[in-house]
Amino acid sequence: MKRTLLGFALGAALISGQAQAAQHTQWKFTPSVTFDALCLAGVMADDPFYVPYYQKQHDELGAKLTPQARAAFKAITARSKAEGDIASAWLALTFSAAEADTLPELIAAAEHPAAMKARLQASRFWDDTAWARFEALRPDILTVLRWYRDIDFPAYWRADAEGPVKAALAEIAPKLEQTDVMPLVEQVLGRRLDSGEIQVVAARYCRPHGIRVTGDRFLTDPTYPKDRVLSIVGGTSVHEMLHPPFDSKDPRVLAAIAVARADPFVQARFQGHNASFGYNTIEGLFDEDSTQALDQVINERIGFAFKGGDAGERWRAADDGLHVMAAAIYVLMKQEKFLESGQDYVTFLDRMVREGRLAPGKIEALVPAAVRAGPRP
Repeated sequence: MKRTLLGFALGAALISGQAQAAQHTQWKFTPSVTFDALCLAGVMADDPFYVPYYQKQHDELGAKLTPQARAAFKAITARSKAEGDIASAWLALTFSAAEADTLPELIAAAEHPAAMKARLQASRFWDDTAWARFEALRPDILTVLRWYRDIDFPAYWRADAEGPVKAALAEIAPKLEQTDVMPLVEQVLGRRLDSGEIQVVAARYCRPHGIRVTGDRFLTDPTYPKDRVLSIVGGTSVHEMLHPPFDSKDPRVLAAIAVARADPFVQARFQGHNASFGYNTIEGLFDEDSTQALDQVINERIGFAFKGGDAGERWRAADDGLHVMAAAIYVLMKQEKFLESGQDYVTFLDRMVREGRLAPGKIEALVPAAVRAGPRP
């Protein structure tokens, strides 16, 4: 990103094992009008899952919607959801390859997407189906982006979002500088990240999601209440830097996914879950649950754990109790002292499957009782 608000180095000692060569974390925080525009896709499509998070923006911007723009937002959101994606997250990931810092640059990237496509293809996030969707929806996407231009969305964003985001970033920066995320993340991934820098795109309109995009970047909202913002921004930084935590074509990973597919307890939670949560394939759910288990053990170590470190409460409350595989993997990690072992995640996962610790029919017994009971009514 060209407009960097804050950048600072965080010092910490290197840890043992594979992390001995790990990088020290550099943090950069950047407000972004372009990512915020993309993140409003579900809100402007009147999706009842998103509107409650941004009722004010829905009403104010909705009053300016043309029939064509409204129909385009709905088409983008419906097609994304039908194909198992979250529209805002998919748009943000796709356009992150454009490096567009202004609305005119975003429009130009949609009008002439060859360079964006090439950069996306060169990343680990390339997906043939997702790009086919982009091409099919490109007229609707251009309708939406040109509508943003016509209503001067950047002026609205400056008045509504930029000030609170900058104030929130100034508040949390001194606290984040006490931690070093990169060594533990690289240890569990078993590889170096693209750089030693984490770029936090401070998106005011991305709730309730954290969104991974190309490079060592992710989106999160820093304006949550003060008693929760550090765990949300810090915890999300760890979570999103872990995505994806493995090569999805690795035979060891495929064997573990087969466990989730064959386990009746996992399937009982997966089948029929609210599609707005995302994770609408078992592969996508396993990716997310692996990442959640990993971020929980790391965040407990460095002080960013969600729900005050109560892992059971986290997974009882999240997404209607969907993430039972995360809870099971987390329990195995704690039993096996995973972080202390120096193993990377795929090696650990493979060992759990080969030893029969992670097997169909054994997941429910690993899951804490509160999570097994499901969310409160």
